[in-house]
Amino acid sequence: MLRAILNSASKPGLQASAPTPRPRPSVALPKRPQPATPSSRRGPHGFAALLVGFPQSEAEAGAAILRAAGWDRVLTDGGRNVLRIIEREPVELVVIDVDHCDDYAPRLIADMRRDMGADTQTRIIALAMILPDGLSRQLRDAGAHQVLSKRGGEQSGDWIANLP
Repeated sequence: MLRAILNSASKPGLQASAPTPRPRPSVALPKRPQPATPSSRRGPHGFAALLVGFPQSEAEAGAAILRAAGWDRVLTDGGRNVLRIIEREPVELVVIDVDHCDDYAPRLIADMRRDMGADTQTRIIALAMILPDGLSRQLRDAGAHQVLSKRGGEQSGDWIANLP
């Protein structure tokens, strides 16, 4: 699912709605932060991305995509406590599979935002194959930067891209 969503997001003709005019990097292949950024949270092993809630096969495919995009490290939750991972490892990008954790995804995002602090530069992207009505708004209200869905949701069209 992760590969399909990230690859399809970069196809021509797909557009993201943006309520604010500030430019955003592409979701399809997020680039790692530049080392010169004073507020970056680069750890001893480089910039890290965290995949949450993905089955093992999809996590491996997603890790390969992110590494190809220039991320130094790609971590997976692997059933571990996500908040503890974030405490120990500086993470610049979190990608959450909402299909496997839709019951607690908004609360998890809110908890991550609280634990990371208000000044964090960490981006949170929520992915879903089918997005139930109302869940997109809950995820954005909790602190997700982008909510992407293959089908369904609060807006018409094949893709939903809601930016805060």
